[in-house]
Amino acid sequence: MLQSLSIIQRNAGMKTRSTYHIILLIFSLMIFSCKSNKQNESKDDWNKGTVTIATDENLKDIANQLVQIYEHDYEHAKINLDFQPQDKIINDFINGKITSMMVNRTLTKKEIDISSQHQRTKVIENLLAYNALALIGNKNFKDSAVSLSDLKNYLQSNSSVKLVFDNQQSGIAKLILEKANLDASLFKNALVVNNTNEVIEYVNRNETSIGFIPFNYISDLHTEKANEIRSKVKTLAILQNNTISQISQQGIYDNSYPLQQQITIVLGKNSETVATAFVNWVVKERAAKILLKAGLIPRFMPNRNINVQEELKTN
Repeated sequence: MLQSLSIIQRNAGMKTRSTYHIILLIFSLMIFSCKSNKQNESKDDWNKGTVTIATDENLKDIANQLVQIYEHDYEHAKINLDFQPQDKIINDFINGKITSMMVNRTLTKKEIDISSQHQRTKVIENLLAYNALALIGNKNFKDSAVSLSDLKNYLQSNSSVKLVFDNQQSGIAKLILEKANLDASLFKNALVVNNTNEVIEYVNRNETSIGFIPFNYISDLHTEKANEIRSKVKTLAILQNNTISQISQQGIYDNSYPLQQQITIVLGKNSETVATAFVNWVVKERAAKILLKAGLIPRFMPNRNINVQEELKTN
């Protein structure tokens, strides 16, 4: 009788402990579920809303690609791109007239300091990718490569070769003046048109001209637009220290091509968190693959997963 009572008590204890473990498991799952839901809600909240980003008009194609995919991933987010000349955008940002911008260069320390004062917050600069400046010539242009020192001769008033720039606020002319160590006064002898498409068309029609365009216009060989431009003009290599550097994705990656640019998004005082959420998205793997396909070099390269098998399986 005592033995039976002992067995009954032991079984009751086991049932009690089992019930306790089940309740504990259910409680733990409820906590995990609540935390997971809060994390998902937080993520969704950040990717909701509308923001306008002033964007260098020369980045139109690649910027539109990034925004299109981002908005596909987050249907409650809306990114409006306001395309303008780069110098105007940077000047407006520094003076606090706009709060977000995507441009083809980084800011100087002085520009960041002044911007932070006018934005009334710490300015955050985010490097997305590496771009470059391409030199293009007419298909019948006499040379296939030019040195940066040649550009000074081409900017003389009696030069038979005309240098063509998109507009005075794009920043391209400033980059050339800086890299070639040229006097800004020589710029008056250059031809300045309205946009990059006009640069391409002018060079296509004039055999003795050199134009300057962002590499992203011709880098994506999967697009009809890039191949159409390449059919109209030829890219000119740069001769530097007895070395010829041809513009290419590889030349940007290994830093052998000298006229490089940096695509950045700069954020000031934004009331919408979606601006930060968009930046967080464009510096990750999904956006990096888009940038790579476009022929550019993302700041953070995507991972490549390779499966290695010890034996080759055959049927």
